Amino acid sequence: MQTILSKYNESISHKFLIRIQAVYATLKSAEKRAADTILQNPHYIVNSTIVDVAKLSSCSEATLVRLSRKLGFSGYPDLKSALIHEEDDNYLLYDEIQPGDSPTVIIDKVFNIIKQSLTDTQSLIDETQYQLALDYILKADRLYFVGAGDAYAVAYAAYLKFSRIGLNVGCSKDLDVQLIEASKFDENDVLIVISHSGRTQSLYEVTKCAKIHKAKIIAITNYPISPIAKLVDAVILTASFSPNIYKEIMAKRIPELSVIESLYINTLMLSDPKHQAILLNSSRALALNKIE
Repeated sequence: MQTILSKYNESISHKFLIRIQAVYATLKSAEKRAADTILQNPHYIVNSTIVDVAKLSSCSEATLVRLSRKLGFSGYPDLKSALIHEEDDNYLLYDEIQPGDSPTVIIDKVFNIIKQSLTDTQSLIDETQYQLALDYILKADRLYFVGAGDAYAVAYAAYLKFSRIGLNVGCSKDLDVQLIEASKFDENDVLIVISHSGRTQSLYEVTKCAKIHKAKIIAITNYPISPIAKLVDAVILTASFSPNIYKEIMAKRIPELSVIESLYINTLMLSDPKHQAILLNSSRALALNKIE
């Protein structure tokens, strides 16, 4: 399974490729033709007018503008300026795991993919969206974390962290309980949805329910145009795209955990000092379970 990130890596900016990879599957046919043309002819694109590029792509100028906005740019000129690889655009190649790889080679490849996923996620995070999410958390009467499958492990880890500092926090693995809790939300509550694909049906229903009850909603997801991302108030994007030989996306939960960790530390530092005292008491209590 070859990704855009592994196919194009010579002259195109790695950050640009991340943006394309995140939305490519959701593009309409004309937008996809435009994206393919841009990827295949980067130097021509930066030296040509939008009229010329539209003609080469067999699409309209409006399609190129829509594509630019879907990629997170303010307009087509910003897309052009971000396209070409810069000397300081530091990245590792997404080296795919092969059936004949030795255990040592697989170790190296997996760790490199994890490193790159973290680096890509860091570069992709929109500071405005992140600050908005943090503001919601700081002002919330209650936080509720949800995830499905192995994303629940991230949601539960978040629940443990934020509950240790005395915040009103909830989390349940049961899908019915998630919906019941969402039905109790109001405008002072915050739902944090962890979903790599942004397409998990049960989480989508919980998100819809929370929105109906006017809660603030934060999504931590890999795909900015996914159904869940379209419903929420703030989106924090991750960037994990590399599959293993069994077609599973590797390292997708590690960037999510890193985002949670950063939100937790920011919350602890910016909230009432009493939460730091509560954390200290929590740590002392947990020390009782340690063997000296």
